[in-house]
Amino acid sequence: RSAGIAVSKEGGRLLVTSPQDAGVSMIDGKDPAVVKVFHVGDGPLGVAITRDGSRGYVADFYGHFVSVLDLDAGEILKRVPVGHYPSGLVLTRDGARIFVAEREDNTVSEIDGMTLTTVRTVRVGQHPFGLSLDSDEKRLFVANVESNDVSVIGLDQFEVIKTIPVGERPYGVAYAAPSGRLIVTNQVDG
Repeated sequence: RSAGIAVSKEGGRLLVTSPQDAGVSMIDGKDPAVVKVFHVGDGPLGVAITRDGSRGYVADFYGHFVSVLDLDAGEILKRVPVGHYPSGLVLTRDGARIFVAEREDNTVSEIDGMTLTTVRTVRVGQHPFGLSLDSDEKRLFVANVESNDVSVIGLDQFEVIKTIPVGERPYGVAYAAPSGRLIVTNQVDG
């Protein structure tokens, strides 16, 4: 079963996580076929890919790290230690900042895309999971499964600037540009 999917801007590469198989499949988007399977850890879940498709990031739910993949070379570059049970991932368009939800710590951390180290962490609601950036990349939205809300993080100060109550057990969140609306998936009440 698949858990996460990420697609490069031009659609040339796709990454699909499969926690049951402990793998991440890299798929050629132009001639759909699996070209490589990365074995990154026991619980690959959240996944993100750079716009040019050269680098991928995978949150390992059980390993408490984010794997950094060199997709051109087909290698794992590094494992960046993060908080407990990392789930959702999102990165800025330029790949300079990677954000990861750390479910059991009730935090979100920022990884520097150049140094591949965690640089900041902020507390959010209970059991953060899905993440989405606004179109200006000034705010990060975090779906918090247990507190039934979305935390809005201002990225300049890296602090929660607002909490939005939503339905029961929100897992996913997406920012819809240009309307500026948030789309939130709620596991229990739709």
